[in-house]
Amino acid sequence: MHARREYEILTESTPKAIALTKAQATALSELGKTLASKKQWWGDEDDGPPSAVEKSVIRCSPRIDGKWDVIVLNAVGIITTEDLDLFVEPKIPLAHAVYLFSRSDQFPRLPDNALKTQIATGQLLWRAVAQWFITSIEQLLRDDLIKDYRGAIQEVPQARGHVDVFATTQSFLNGRLGIVCEYDEFDADNALNRVLKAALSKTQRMHGLDTAVRDRAARAVLRFDDVGPLRPVDLRVWVDRHASRYSDSVALAKHLLWGTARSIEVGEASARCFLLRTPDLIEAGVRSLLEKALGDICLVKKCGVGIPGTKMTLNPDLMFGDQAVGDVKYKTSPDWVRSDLYQAISFAVGFGVRRCAIVSFCEQTEVSVKPITVGNIEVVHFGWPVGVTPELAEQQLTTRIRSWITSLGAGNVS
Repeated sequence: MHARREYEILTESTPKAIALTKAQATALSELGKTLASKKQWWGDEDDGPPSAVEKSVIRCSPRIDGKWDVIVLNAVGIITTEDLDLFVEPKIPLAHAVYLFSRSDQFPRLPDNALKTQIATGQLLWRAVAQWFITSIEQLLRDDLIKDYRGAIQEVPQARGHVDVFATTQSFLNGRLGIVCEYDEFDADNALNRVLKAALSKTQRMHGLDTAVRDRAARAVLRFDDVGPLRPVDLRVWVDRHASRYSDSVALAKHLLWGTARSIEVGEASARCFLLRTPDLIEAGVRSLLEKALGDICLVKKCGVGIPGTKMTLNPDLMFGDQAVGDVKYKTSPDWVRSDLYQAISFAVGFGVRRCAIVSFCEQTEVSVKPITVGNIEVVHFGWPVGVTPELAEQQLTTRIRSWITSLGAGNVS
């Protein structure tokens, strides 16, 4: 009989005092460094000088009462160590986080009302993503897996394709009667299917996942019998037009694989995790909504420009035509934050515009701070209200920003 597991619920980027052994704390920290070392997960390096603090997604600091302050930076999901599960939840309500994830170009739309209801009622996000992935796979498997030609070199009983005379002669001299041939094999063993199979295997092994979901993953993976193991280069695969039905499943599979760190063992302690990096997904979701809402009056996109004489760049999350810049801050900020303000002004100066916006999250239906002017640059603050439904929050935010852009004049929409 298994010992009862303890659990703790954390909010991302917020420390929580937890009873850990030193070995457990070390294992968690090493796990965090493993994830931080993945460029696909952590993102590009900052332009500034290297930090004196080693990067880690999970940080553990000892306290005088014998506990440890554990903080998981900008990520949500599950971390397991020994007999303890750490559930990491978003800093904004789960329904809003998932809504923005599904509006980004990195996640598919939520597939059905049942999953939406589970998320709205507070189901843990990592479980929702696992079910989301399995649902997309089941929809995909209503048809056959995509097959492609791949090159193979193998010893076969009958000649096919191109015969390697030298290798076949060596085979005969060694007492084997097979013929070494190079030929094209038409099967399902391709990068797309290997990515899906690897993610299904990860899902089957996720600790704390409902048995029913594990069983669904087990049934699905049986359809991938002819598919080989994941290769490092497979994660670079992209879904082209002829494989468009794979889009949702591959997007979720990559997040499952990138966010999973293998078991790290330190002494008698071990740790493993599945985490999703949140800021990039939130930023992409907000930008996608604004692109759609403002498409008829200006082009909204992410931009970058170099600072002359340096290797540094300015990279605002939002560029509104040639009229204004904006930045998305994944935080609840009812007032101006000095560093965010300075950064927004730098973006405006770098792109030669006089208007800039900061988009963050707020409890009220609107941000109460008034626009400010620094020199000749006006800065406005827009809020995504988390106290209403995600759909209403989207409507309120996009309406206010549309009104603001319209007040600046038509400008250049390209």
